[in-house]
Formats: sequence, C-alpha cells, structure tokens
Amino acid sequence: NPGCSIDMDPKMVARLRSLSKSPITGRKSEEQFARFHKTCRMPQKVRVLGTPFHSHFGKVMVDADYQMKRLVDGSVTTGVEGCVSLTDLTLERMKDAAATGEPFQGSFMNRFWFYPGDYRYRFDGDMVFLEECPVILLTEAQYLSRSKKIEGTGKADQLAVRFSSSFSENYSEIAKRDPIFRQLEELFRLVALAKAMKHKNVG
Repeated sequence: NPGCSIDMDPKMVARLRSLSKSPITGRKSEEQFARFHKTCRMPQKVRVLGTPFHSHFGKVMVDADYQMKRLVDGSVTTGVEGCVSLTDLTLERMKDAAATGEPFQGSFMNRFWFYPGDYRYRFDGDMVFLEECPVILLTEAQYLSRSKKIEGTGKADQLAVRFSSSFSENYSEIAKRDPIFRQLEELFRLVALAKAMKHKNVG
C-alpha cells in the first residue's frame, strides 16, 4: 500500500532528552533554547512506500505528513474551531496539574499517520462508485529503548488521541482550507477505486 514515514533520528531524541535534564533558568536559558532548536533541526529519514520516491504521489504524501506535524506542534493552525494542537492540549493539562499539585502524565513522543476509514462502494455492472472514503489520523506513543531505537508502546497517549480524533472528525473542513489535505484525500480515493476494480475484476 502507498505510504510514507518521516523517522526521527534516535540520536536527536537522546540529545533532546539529555538537554531536558538541565533546568532552563537564568542567563543560560537563551543558550539552552538555541541548543534545543539546533538539535530539532537535525536531518530526519524520509521513506516513501508503494510508489516511486520522486513521484507526485510520494510528494503529496510527504508534504501532507510534514503539514500534519506542524498542526500537531501548533506552529500552524487549521483555522477550524475546536481543532487544538497537541502542544496546546499538553500545555493546558500541565497547567491543570500544576494548579492541583498532581503529577503530569502524558507522552512527549507520539507518532501520527493517515489511514483509510471505512469505505462504502456501490457496484453497477462493470462500474464502481465510491460513495464514501474517509481519511482518519491514527496515533501511537513511542519511547527510546535501551538499545537506542525508537519503539512503539502499542498504546496511544490520551491527549494525542484527542488531537487525532478531532482532526479526523474535521478532516473535510480542514481539507477545504488546506489544499495538501484535499490532494491527499484524492489519492486515498484513487487507491480505494483501484482496489475495488481489482477485487471485482472490472474496468
């Protein structure tokens, strides 16, 4: 199946973890933030699956993935009411925890990926009609293992689920405002139709 993945470098994660152990205070705060920013700009590995890397198909998937990550961290917004970035959701939860004296619980490493929802087809002789083709966003919490590899926990962080669910529910509206997600949806429809035609041996 077509897909893509933008993989964090485990060395970058380990370096960020090391930097986070030092309190950000006083005169060194700007210097520490600069180290964070420099580390976050380290190259990441981009993989394209099921289609040529330099194809338009691959470019749309990668561009949509990068844009989705910007929405996750809040550097850009959807403009859709109720769609709040994961960064803002986390900050809100941390403030609540600080106010009540409760420890903050949450994952700071989450992966997100687009996935097809439940398709609805209608067949009429040799014709296939795709009546519904939703695009949903899934998530899983991750961690840096002792072997310095980024592994999935098999579970999803509660706040990450709130973000992904809101994004999925509002995907159509988000796609109206951001062309890259409309293009991604069209690719999902193309793949769904191709699979249906192959299954029914039509066309």
